[in-house]
Amino acid sequence: MSTMSTIVIRKLTQPPGGTMKIRPSIRVLIAMLVMACLSPFAMAVGTPAGTAITNRAQADYNDANGNALPTVYSNTVTTIVSQVAAVDVTPDTSNATGPQGTTVSFSVSVVNNGNGPDTFDLATVNDRTWTTRMYLDANGNGIRDAGEDTLVTSTTLLAADATFQLILEVDIPALTPINTAGISTLTATSQFDGTVSDAGVYTATTQDAALTVTKFVVDSPAYKPGDVITYAIEGANTGTAPAQNVVITDAIPANTTYVPGSIRFGTVASTYATAAAMTDAVDADGCDFNITNPGKVTMTWGEAKPAPDASSSGRIYFQVTINANVPIGTGVSNIAQIDYSIGGNAQPPIQSTSASFNVENLPGVDLSTTVIAKSANPGDVVTYPLVITNTGNAADVIDLTYTSSSGLVWQYWVDTDGGGIAGDNGDYLLTDTDGDGKIDTGSLNQNQSLSILVKTTIPAGSLDQSTDTLTITGTSSNDTNVSDTQSYTTTITAPILAVIKEVAPLGNQPPGTELTYTVTATNNGTGVATSVIISDFVPQFTTYVPASIKTGSSLATLVARSDAADADGAHYDTGNNAVVNTAVSLGAGGVFIIQFKVTIDN
Repeated sequence: MSTMSTIVIRKLTQPPGGTMKIRPSIRVLIAMLVMACLSPFAMAVGTPAGTAITNRAQADYNDANGNALPTVYSNTVTTIVSQVAAVDVTPDTSNATGPQGTTVSFSVSVVNNGNGPDTFDLATVNDRTWTTRMYLDANGNGIRDAGEDTLVTSTTLLAADATFQLILEVDIPALTPINTAGISTLTATSQFDGTVSDAGVYTATTQDAALTVTKFVVDSPAYKPGDVITYAIEGANTGTAPAQNVVITDAIPANTTYVPGSIRFGTVASTYATAAAMTDAVDADGCDFNITNPGKVTMTWGEAKPAPDASSSGRIYFQVTINANVPIGTGVSNIAQIDYSIGGNAQPPIQSTSASFNVENLPGVDLSTTVIAKSANPGDVVTYPLVITNTGNAADVIDLTYTSSSGLVWQYWVDTDGGGIAGDNGDYLLTDTDGDGKIDTGSLNQNQSLSILVKTTIPAGSLDQSTDTLTITGTSSNDTNVSDTQSYTTTITAPILAVIKEVAPLGNQPPGTELTYTVTATNNGTGVATSVIISDFVPQFTTYVPASIKTGSSLATLVARSDAADADGAHYDTGNNAVVNTAVSLGAGGVFIIQFKVTIDN
């Protein structure tokens, strides 16, 4: 009858009304400002281009008698993710006003929403054939600053999720009638895939009241998760007639959180520190957060008269915190919206310039474990679990180093099957994947964890109650100042055997005297003593007394043993003229006694 081997196959995966007038005493301080109608940032489409997806299978099986046979592995298959183009032009629409014969400008962001690097061709068309120009906004503040004279017809090469900032200028011809609108369409087209494009529509209107609103980030040293960003919105009526019912709203950008109580008002020459503090509530200061317009900062400017009236210009500030875990390269873009009327007639809303930035790298490393201490005997294999997590906002390679107080050699095994046994079922040793001379995790994506087993063998002869303190350090390759540690303590439990022999009676004895020998073995260590054998040779000038052997764990419990080499645990070895016990094990504090008698020869 034939039998069939059992085969088990497992698959392994390889690696967010009414208007209100401000008191005249405050009007000097306030600007036409407050939080911008954010154009939501859309993340890049799908898995990054060029990502390798690898996979292999393994089979575990037994023979006909149930004996385990070596694991068999399949070949590895690899799929490379292809590039997909996508682009977003923000804002989708925007309005601006200006007197006849002037130039109005729009802040525009072009975001690469594809999954790979791409360059986008830029083109504008105006329905009235008004002259348009596109300039690089080198510092991304939404304003064409002095020296920003680089005309652009395409973006630079943008990584996935990266943002390109530009200024679109539109010239309103002289003698253009009031309320005439000129519509400019700006289109960004992918060079990787010419069928992929997006467009924004920007309307310039001639008005006697000309409101201009600029939004920018104030002196941010960095743009990392957890950083506080201070926004400033600066407004002015540069026209010749007043604007009424002016209300500015600004949505808190995606991937950020408003800092409560952070609204400030001041003149255009103010700083955040010198501007007057405003409340988040609806009250006489004319602004609020998340009340009139949920999720937005709202400011009621009221009437904005032309210069030199004190209400013609001002600045508002507020702060947000970049949320934790926002991926590196994420674009944060923010635009304020201004609603107003002229002569009692509501006008199309206008937008501020865009304040945009890309989130920077913030490395993070976390080492954690469920076990921090063990006891072990010399010769034992000791294994500790360790979970290494990339808590930063970008892919990272985490280098691993360790110190061992007793100089033990430790290994890092990837616990592929989660079984907790190093070296089985596809487990493998970590290596130096980036050639920097340190063993590492290989590349870990944001928030990805790697479970490993840290393993060593306790050397034979290690002293009882000696300890080894193992400290493992995981260090970010993106920033070597960022690291975390995990420590383990291993206590050695070794046996310490003491043997004492006694004779009775004591002192000088004549021939023919019967002597009783008692041998006591005690394990004074904390580890187990195994294979303990006492061999006691009968002394010269004496003769063994037959059937005199006794053994036990105390004098009160001694049990007689036969002289034969049988199963009772001790015997008289006639060939060697010795009393010998069968091997025993003694735990910590364990005692074994063997006793026998001899007669002094006549």
